[in-house]
Amino acid sequence: MNRSLARLCFATFLASLAWPSWAAAQVQTDPDLPHYVAGEEELSGKLTLIGSDALNNMVAVWADRFTQLYPNVDVQIRQKGASTPVGGLLGGGADFGMSTWELTNRERAELQTKLGSLPTEITVAADMTAIFVHRDNPLASLSMDQVDAIFSSTRKGGKADITEWRQLLPPTAPTAKLPIQLYGRNSATQVYGQMKKQAIRSGDFKTAIKEMPGSAALLQAIAKDPAGCGYAGIGYATAEVRAVPLTVGEQSIAPTPENLDRYPLTKKLRLIYVVPPGEALDPLRREFLKYALSREGQAAVLGDGYLPLPAAVVKKLRTEANLDSANE
Repeated sequence: MNRSLARLCFATFLASLAWPSWAAAQVQTDPDLPHYVAGEEELSGKLTLIGSDALNNMVAVWADRFTQLYPNVDVQIRQKGASTPVGGLLGGGADFGMSTWELTNRERAELQTKLGSLPTEITVAADMTAIFVHRDNPLASLSMDQVDAIFSSTRKGGKADITEWRQLLPPTAPTAKLPIQLYGRNSATQVYGQMKKQAIRSGDFKTAIKEMPGSAALLQAIAKDPAGCGYAGIGYATAEVRAVPLTVGEQSIAPTPENLDRYPLTKKLRLIYVVPPGEALDPLRREFLKYALSREGQAAVLGDGYLPLPAAVVKKLRTEANLDSANE
């Protein structure tokens, strides 16, 4: 991606901030996140990122702001799908691979064999898929088997089909007498893929699901439908709908930043890189990662509908990657 296109993406992001604050109604960036402070070193060169297009808009915003701070840096973004981060690192000229899934042991071994070092995977954002209902719906929680029984026709986890709210709510609840109205997304979207893989065990969705053109539209529909139930990234939450906690064992877990490693429908967005044997991470990649893991960088995460990382998680990630040691 050239710089002009990155700036266009950034302008689009800024324009989105003028909309009603559906993305920030319940999710905010952590005020304890560190601000990015540009180093005294004058950076120059090209930085290439290859991989999943799920990270594209977010990374484009980072690229635009980063090149404003460092005018002699050119950031190129090539979106080639979720299967290409490793190929980009091996032979595609990538400085970072962009991925929504953890590398397999085979992929790690291949990178180590051909590049001489094990890869580093650093989480830069998260995507929690939440099950949303109308804000007046008293549903306390759902098990993963119940989620499967609600949305899937094949029910690889759920034993009995769930089609009415009386199967989940007390009989005195006003919603209990209503059939469940399902809302979803189309098969080309990331959230559809995550639900299919993690929630319905790669089964088939029910044909009764109303396909919505976007996550914001989906939540607007549920806000107007007391019997509505659908799925979207938690970053799209509004005050008119409610995200239902999911149970794991005996615990009910809400889709919040604090539950990043516990909530079952979480996908971590990663940047992957390899440092040559015996060398330290170069300043250009180090500073780009520091920007991503800053308050400014995480604001772009929220602007793209993803979940920004808590300050404690960011501190741990920056320490493990030795991002701040060079300036101490």
